[in-house]
Amino acid sequence: MGASRNARCPCGSGLKYKRCCLAAEQRERETASFEDAVGKRIGAWALEEFPEEAELALAQLAGSVRRLNDRDAEIFLTWFCSDRELARGGRPAQRYAARPDIDERERAVAARIAAARLSMQRVLAAEPGRWIELEDVLSGSLIRVRSGEVSREAARWDVLLCRVMDDDWVPSLWGPALFYAPGEEPELLAELERLAGAHGVAAGRDRLGGVFRVAGLELMRFVPVSRRLERSFFTTEGDQIVNAGASWKVVDAAAALDLLDCPPELAWVGESEDGSGATVQWTRDREQLLARRPPLPPGALCFESSLTELPGRLCLATFELTDEELRCTAASERRLDAAIEFVEERLGALAELRERTVAPFEPSPSRGPRAARRREPPAGLTAQEARELERQLLDDHFRRWLDEPLAPLGGRTPREAAAGGARGELEALLRGIENRAERARRAGTPWPDLRWLRDELGLQHDRLAA
Repeated sequence: MGASRNARCPCGSGLKYKRCCLAAEQRERETASFEDAVGKRIGAWALEEFPEEAELALAQLAGSVRRLNDRDAEIFLTWFCSDRELARGGRPAQRYAARPDIDERERAVAARIAAARLSMQRVLAAEPGRWIELEDVLSGSLIRVRSGEVSREAARWDVLLCRVMDDDWVPSLWGPALFYAPGEEPELLAELERLAGAHGVAAGRDRLGGVFRVAGLELMRFVPVSRRLERSFFTTEGDQIVNAGASWKVVDAAAALDLLDCPPELAWVGESEDGSGATVQWTRDREQLLARRPPLPPGALCFESSLTELPGRLCLATFELTDEELRCTAASERRLDAAIEFVEERLGALAELRERTVAPFEPSPSRGPRAARRREPPAGLTAQEARELERQLLDDHFRRWLDEPLAPLGGRTPREAAAGGARGELEALLRGIENRAERARRAGTPWPDLRWLRDELGLQHDRLAA
């Protein structure tokens, strides 16, 4: 935790840290360190004691290639020790726990490692560096586990493939934990069904739970199809996003500016800092743009971006005018061609087209799902003001979202889905939004508090309270 012994305890009890949580945290760290050491000894012993079976098991994972990265090696060794049935019976971790030459403390930990079975858990809450509240996806049972490392990464509604290790004191996680986004949960459940059929798991109450016992290694190597889809980016009206631009030679800048000053179709953004030019946005009604949009392919992401403060209108193109030149930037080729036609109609002989460019859109790597977006604040705004503006824009977006027909809801709006007919699909969408919001806030991105979404829809906030 990094707290001073004599400081107030971070838990909020009002006591000094040394008289409150310090002893428990020291015990947690010492216990975790001992469990890790026992696990390493089990792994080394199992590979030495059962080399031929380890070789056969490795072939099941890697085929003829025997090179594994650290992550795959950890997954393999955990599975081999905890799940692999040996020819002479039992599993390696069980056999280790039965050795007569280890002390009782090590025997108890080895037995708990042997009993830690793979499961699919949904994150309900997490205290980074301390604990995770989990809900078993199949059974619905709740458990809080201590976790120093996984808890730092876990966010609400993440789905984990992990092993929960029982303890008379506080349960913990054992071995690697694989993270999946809330939207990938249906794909995981479908893979469980597929593996149950492939391995002939008998029907029954715990049919899917049986897959963890017979096909744990296959499941931990599963990659959702959605991750393999190539991401494509689209405008509000459904056109492929590109970097598009054009420039014109301007004869009379003052006359051109008068013609470009025509709200709400043309929204004034402001003058350049040196006073040598002006910026204007060409806008359209958002509902009209949405009405044009065709069904988008799997993996598509739709971007909306505008600096205009006009409600219900989005920017099609941005014009920058100087004494001698007019420049235009747009997010699609169709928008650019429409902007060129617009300039010809409005400015006529005042502007002569000199250049038209279209280049592929290449999103920055910093815009990955778990990366903070580092951007310079707009001119005239402090960093704090820029964050507040972005937070407000996101909040406005989700207020509009409540009344938009959505394909995952069968064409219903979220409000209509909440009233009946698609509550399960709506809950899945909300979990994805809440998961992204929590991760964004942790990364320093100014996401708003979206708890009001559930209030608006009349849906419960807390599964634990329920």
